[in-house]
Parts: sequence; C-alpha cells; structure tokens
Amino acid sequence: MSTTTKIFYWIPRITGILMTLFIGMFALDAFDPRLTIIRQILNFIIQLVPAYIVLITLIIGWKWDLAGCLIYLVLSLFYAGTAYRHPLWILAISSPLLLLSILFFISWYLRKKEKYKT
Repeated sequence: MSTTTKIFYWIPRITGILMTLFIGMFALDAFDPRLTIIRQILNFIIQLVPAYIVLITLIIGWKWDLAGCLIYLVLSLFYAGTAYRHPLWILAISSPLLLLSILFFISWYLRKKEKYKT
C-alpha cells in the first residue's frame, strides 16, 4: 500500500472518531440539576443517539469504505434537510459528515485503484 493510500485510509477513520466525539459532546446538556439523577442519565443516553449513529456508520465504513461513504452522505443530506432553518447547525454538523463521505470515497477509490494496478 502506498503512503498516499495509507494516509487516506486513516484520515476518514480518525476524522470519524473525532466527529463521533463532537456529536456526543452535545449530549452533555442533558445534565440539569433540577432533574433527578435517573432522569439526567436517561436524557444523556437518549441524546447520545446521534453519536451512536455516527459511530455505527464509522464501524461499517471501517470495513467497507464505499458503504461508509454512502451512509455519511445520507446522514449529511438528512441533517441538512431537517435543519434547513439553521444554517450554522448545517455548517457545524452536515458539512463534516459530507467531508467524511468524501474522505471515505477517496479511501475506497485509492484502494481499488491499487488493487487493480498490479
């Protein structure tokens, strides 16, 4: 595997981990001192659902680059479609998901190109 292919193999995976952590960070607002500890934990788990989805997509993309590309693209478009009234939210959430989709595509393309090169 060439150096470029190795770099583009790892960039989407590391970026996916960072994106999962970024999305998961939004769940921290579930902790409200006015609520019971049980309610806070339940809210936290529920608010982590988007991070779970991004993480599951990363796990799928780790094995199958093209599947990761397509799922991240769908997630990006879905979020942009549901948050269309909040352009800054789209910029913060949908744009990195689109970038992940592009990075997984590049990784898939370079690995496919190397595989059939020989």
